[in-house]
Amino acid sequence: MSCLIIFLHKISFAQDYETHFYYTVSEDGGFTRSEQQTAYLDKKIRDPDLAYLNGKYYLHGRSGHGGEGKRRFVLYQSDDGVNWKNGVMISGDENKPDGYSHNCIKYDSDRPKEIMVLYSMA
Repeated sequence: MSCLIIFLHKISFAQDYETHFYYTVSEDGGFTRSEQQTAYLDKKIRDPDLAYLNGKYYLHGRSGHGGEGKRRFVLYQSDDGVNWKNGVMISGDENKPDGYSHNCIKYDSDRPKEIMVLYSMA
């Protein structure tokens, strides 16, 4: 049985790199990994969290430290964990920056049902 795992790597805190994140892929449950690559995100990402539910990948975090749309909570979705659709800004208050976020998967009878996300605002 094959198991695909996407590993997020620590993002450089240089603002120039927030439109991409580094990742590797394992197809054997984490025993080996691919070469490190980058994935593009249209609204930036900082302090990312990744979740997988029902065949879809979800990535969320702050929308970068600088530039337009900075310091807001953003959510991305992907079918393969590598190519990401346009991000959706969840918070709209540009005067108060968002902080950190994390997630967990809620199960119903041993089947993943929904993603619960918590994020902080200043």
